[in-house]
Amino acid sequence: MSHPTEIQYQITESDLLNFQMYSAGDSKAVRRRIRIGRIILPLICLLLAGLFWMDGDFSFALAFLIPGILFAVFMPGLIKRQHLRHFRNHIREKCQGMLAVEATLIIEDEGLRSKGRDGEGLLKYSGIESLAELEVLYLIKLKQSMTLIVPKSCLPENELRAFMECIAEKSALTLADHRNKPWAESVKA
Repeated sequence: MSHPTEIQYQITESDLLNFQMYSAGDSKAVRRRIRIGRIILPLICLLLAGLFWMDGDFSFALAFLIPGILFAVFMPGLIKRQHLRHFRNHIREKCQGMLAVEATLIIEDEGLRSKGRDGEGLLKYSGIESLAELEVLYLIKLKQSMTLIVPKSCLPENELRAFMECIAEKSALTLADHRNKPWAESVKA
């Protein structure tokens, strides 16, 4: 299968926002907050409502039961919107220098050559930790705790997929499908 050996792209505010939301959704701290909001708080409210119900104090029982149901239903969405607002503001305040800058990735025998405004470098295939596909991005996670974000909009889907599969083959990794992971769906900036 023929594949492009070079791609050029620019990162947009939406690309950074999608990456940040995916990373947050994959975070243990965020998953813990969601679990507390969806399970633990409603369970505490349910137990307190049950105690008041058994004592015959139905108004206090309802006063705990209703917030418990509301926590279970709405807390995950509220947490997600809170993170979305935070990341949107962070990107607009701190990341403007990363946006609309032309970047190039070139597949070579020795590794993946990266070119940008600030220089160029060779990323050995052994330095790639994982490859992931999201709804609107491909991610190349490096062992140095860095991630290259490749927007799917930079090439037709079949060409970009072939490019990423070539990187997967050369790095002996699989291109993992993370489109169904928490918070991996596409969001707009």
